[in-house]
Amino acid sequence: MPFLSDQEPVSETLFSDRSLSTLIDMQNGRAENVVAEYGSDALLSTPTEDIVEQAYDVCHLEVPVLLEDKTFQADPREVTREVRDYGRMISVQGFQYRITVPFEGHLGLFRHSSSLSVGDSPRAKANEDGITLTASGYNLTKEELQAHFKKVIDAIKLRLSGQEKVVKPFNEALRPMVRKLVEERKKGILAARNIAESLGYPLVRAGHVPMTHVPAQMRRRIRPSLPPQTSKAYSPEPALEEAEYQHILKIIDDMSVMMERSPTAFERLEEEHLRDFYLVVLNGHYEGRATGETFNASGKTDILIRENNRNVFIAECKYWHGPQTLTDALDQLLGYLTWRDTKAALIMFNRNKNFTAMVKKMVETASEHPNCKRDPVQETETRYRYVFASKDDPARQIILTVMAVDVPNPSDE
Repeated sequence: MPFLSDQEPVSETLFSDRSLSTLIDMQNGRAENVVAEYGSDALLSTPTEDIVEQAYDVCHLEVPVLLEDKTFQADPREVTREVRDYGRMISVQGFQYRITVPFEGHLGLFRHSSSLSVGDSPRAKANEDGITLTASGYNLTKEELQAHFKKVIDAIKLRLSGQEKVVKPFNEALRPMVRKLVEERKKGILAARNIAESLGYPLVRAGHVPMTHVPAQMRRRIRPSLPPQTSKAYSPEPALEEAEYQHILKIIDDMSVMMERSPTAFERLEEEHLRDFYLVVLNGHYEGRATGETFNASGKTDILIRENNRNVFIAECKYWHGPQTLTDALDQLLGYLTWRDTKAALIMFNRNKNFTAMVKKMVETASEHPNCKRDPVQETETRYRYVFASKDDPARQIILTVMAVDVPNPSDE
C-alpha cells in the first residue's frame, strides 16, 4: 500500500526557497524607497498618513490562512507506477488523488522559511488557486487518504504559524517606521528652507521641475486615490489646533448630555432650535464668534466659528432618518468646506427606539462614504473621528467627527 506523493512531478518542497528574514529586510527597504521617491514639495503637500498607508499597502505581509472548509478535489486519475517487489521492479496500476485547499494571504510566503520546522518540509503545489496536495497508490482506502492529506496540511499550518510569529511584529512596526521617516524628512526639508531664507539671497526656482513619483492607487476598502504630484511649491497653511478642536467637541458633548438628561425640555424641538442651544454655549467660550446659518462655500452651515476672518470650525446638525440621511448630510457638509477648512463635525439627532443600532449604522454608513479615507477612531460611546478627503482636492484631508445624540421622541409620552 505505497504512497508516492513525494515523487509526484506536480509537487514541490514548500518553505525552502529563501529566508523569511531576507524578505522582511527587502520589504523594509521598499518602504524606505516609497518615502524617498517623493519630491520635496510633493512630500510636504501630501498628508503623512496617506504616505504611511501607501507604504503599508505595498510592503506589509499577509501570512496565508488555509480555507479548509472550501477544499475541493479533482477526479481520480489512473496511473502506472514502478514499485519494488522482493528485489525486482514491477509496474503497478493505481490511482492519483488530488485535493486543493484555497487560502487567503500572500502566495510568495509559501516559498519562504519558517521558524517552526519539525520534520521534512511538506510537498505540495502552491499557486493562486490554492495548495494542491497529491497522493498516488493502489488499494488505497478513504481513511488512508484522509490521514495522509491531514498530515501534510498540518505540517503546512505549523510552518505558517511560525511565519506569523515573525510577520506580525514586522507589520506592527511598519507604519510607525514609515511615519517616522516621513516626519523626519519633512522636518529636515522645512529646516533647510528656513536656513536658506535666512541667508538673504533671492531664490530663483527652475522653470520646470519634473515629477519624481506618482503614487499608485491605494487598495483599501473605500478611498480616493492619491492625486498626481505637481511641482507647485509647498506653502504651510493655518489650521485649528487639535486641543482647540477637542475643546469644541467636548462643549458639544456636554450640551448633548444635558439634552439627553432633560427630555421634556427638548423633545419637541426641530433641528434649528436644537442647534441654537449649541450656539449659546459655544458663544460663551468664543466671545460671540459662533454663528448659525452662515454662508460658507456652496451653502449654509448650521454652526460656524470664525477667528480673524477665517473659518476654524464648521458643524452640521441633522435628524437621523436612515443611512441616506447621513450620506446626504456628509455630502452637504463637504460641499460647505473650503480649502482652508480642515476640521468639522456632523451631529446626528436620533428619535428612534434603538439608539445603539442607530449608532452602529451611522458608523458603518460614514465608513462607506466615497470620501472616507480611513476607518474611524472611537473617541466616546457616540463620537467617532474620521479622515475624509476634500471633494475638490483629494490631497487635502479633513478631520470630520460624527456624533450621535439621543433626543427624546414626543410620541413616547
